[in-house]
Amino acid sequence: MIQLEYWLEGDWREVVRYDHDRAAAGGHDITEEGLHRDVYRDGEKIRSEDVSPSLPANEGFDAAEEDLRENVEKFVKRLEQWHGVKDGRDLWATKSSSQCLSTSTATSTAYATW
Repeated sequence: MIQLEYWLEGDWREVVRYDHDRAAAGGHDITEEGLHRDVYRDGEKIRSEDVSPSLPANEGFDAAEEDLRENVEKFVKRLEQWHGVKDGRDLWATKSSSQCLSTSTATSTAYATW
């Protein structure tokens, strides 16, 4: 799982989530269904968006990380618009490694397990 969260009103809020767990109830299998991202608003999943067609499970983490890197500013800006937050782009930054995507500041964070 890779998930972007945003610190808002004293709590971490989910922004988007990518997951792959074919064994879990309600889980997703990217080798069958393709990679998708779940979009959250006010703590609730509001929709799933297709990211890529089916791909091998060992490529899913990299594909999700790449999609998040390419779209993180859009995701944060959308959440800020939904919640009436002034431009907070200077309050967050992205750091990553091959094992974990980590974005962490006063306003947003992303973490990953796959």
